[in-house]
Amino acid sequence: MRHHRPGPSVVPLYLAGFTTAFGALSDRIGAKPVVVGGLVAFVLASLLGVLSPAPLVLALARLGQGAAASAFSPASSSAVARLVGKERLGRAFGRYGAWKSLGYVEGPLLGVALATLWNIQVVYAALALLGACAAVWVAVAMPALEVLPRRRYTLADLVRQTTERGFLVPTLLLAACTAILGVAVGFLPLLATRLGLPPLLGAAAIAVLALTSTLLQPVTGACGTGAASAPGSAAPSASPWPARPCSPSRSHRTR
Repeated sequence: MRHHRPGPSVVPLYLAGFTTAFGALSDRIGAKPVVVGGLVAFVLASLLGVLSPAPLVLALARLGQGAAASAFSPASSSAVARLVGKERLGRAFGRYGAWKSLGYVEGPLLGVALATLWNIQVVYAALALLGACAAVWVAVAMPALEVLPRRRYTLADLVRQTTERGFLVPTLLLAACTAILGVAVGFLPLLATRLGLPPLLGAAAIAVLALTSTLLQPVTGACGTGAASAPGSAAPSASPWPARPCSPSRSHRTR
């Protein structure tokens, strides 16, 4: 099985290409069609896993789910940014990230429970059902945002913007946290199995990490929003760190 080991390092590159492409598509046609289309593609990929529990079929289903998530994830982030405005951006993204992390808390536990009580095909059926419900909800409740006029960017503009400290530092931190959670999701259940532990214990370990992220993201987002909107503070891109405590009144009460 050694020749299969490079696989995990190839998959992120595969998904990164889809994320870039779907992000550009969202700029052209709007966020809502991309979000709905990504959710529909996720349902179809999940149904592939319902058809057969063969490893190859499940691997294709997972790749399809990842590609679909690459569509609705950047489009959803773009929609959040436009709907809330700059003044509430940090708080909104903190809550948005917390809800996403909550999926990492519940998902492994529910997935292991369904697979233990029934089989892996029931897990994919549940994913298809949830994806279909989310697609209908977005189609009905999400407002259609008009496509913004695009300005022409050169390669020099891209390099300059992506190397600014205000963008680079929080992006690297987010990438590191995502990588840690990704490794945990992939390997903690495997480690628990190799140690002869119940699969639910590996899922619970993932849930603990995700729960920590869920609790911290709204607080971090509120800090960023407060610092960015504080009178006399620097521009939001100047530093990713809040210039002062989130709630000075609370700190005075504790003294």
